[in-house]
Amino acid sequence: MAIYLGMFILAFLPVIGALKAFSFLLPSQTGGENIASTVNIVFMFGLDIALVLAGWITLRWIDRRPFALLGMSFSAQGIKELLAGLAFGFLYLTVCFLILRLAGLVDVTAGGMNSQTLESMLRYLVVFSVAGVFEEVVNRGYLLQALIEGTRAWIAILGFSFIFSLVHIFNEDFSWVSGLCLLLQGILFGLAYFRTRSLWVPIGMHVAWNWTQGSLWGMKVSGTETGSSFLVSLPKGPELLSGGSFGAEASLITLAVTACLVLYVWKAKWIRPTQEKSALCRRYPSGFGREPADAKGQSPASTS
Repeated sequence: MAIYLGMFILAFLPVIGALKAFSFLLPSQTGGENIASTVNIVFMFGLDIALVLAGWITLRWIDRRPFALLGMSFSAQGIKELLAGLAFGFLYLTVCFLILRLAGLVDVTAGGMNSQTLESMLRYLVVFSVAGVFEEVVNRGYLLQALIEGTRAWIAILGFSFIFSLVHIFNEDFSWVSGLCLLLQGILFGLAYFRTRSLWVPIGMHVAWNWTQGSLWGMKVSGTETGSSFLVSLPKGPELLSGGSFGAEASLITLAVTACLVLYVWKAKWIRPTQEKSALCRRYPSGFGREPADAKGQSPASTS
């Protein structure tokens, strides 16, 4: 894990240099929204490249394993897994939104579809995509996978879910409900990776959750405004139920829905990796740097 972090720093240095060299070409802000500024998008994209590159270097030369074990297949199968995650994330947030709406916990008005709204929705789709890749590769990528092998799956998933929740503590209107909900979301995303062995699934879930919440249904995303949206949804009633100014993650309703989904993803038999991923995971036993089990004439070891 320490070597991976070192590889990430080395891989990101050229990106920092390029940003410094060409910063005069990038406006510092776009429409007054710093989170959606062009320089922020480029910076996050550079982080994504560095994280994936560090995974490839560490797997290839330190662990002597194929890059496919990271769970980011750049293939038709990877696209299918990403689309499945996007669909799941959209339905997940929309169910929470509809319950809040039917319970009278949000006031919903039309945002008004015009060129400004469309531009904002598309820009935030890019923002949430690069941010979603970053957060998932950090929390469900190489570091989580290494910790799973070094400890137990539940220890690694719970540990990184706690970190995932904790990094939001400085967001505006953070509460114990939002912290607990984000902890459960981290567990949900971790289980989605562990049950499919694909990073694209939690990436799609994460991106769709944020974009649907902010740009589509017009709620705050973890306490952050996201510009113009298709609908505008303002919380009303008890904050414990509506989520208040933090957004849907601070609602006990979302907490309950998330808990149900955690149990479902954990138990559902149809959620499983492809045969190729299963064979690859069985081939490489626990313990970094070991030869594949079948290469030594041993029976494949289980990774669970």
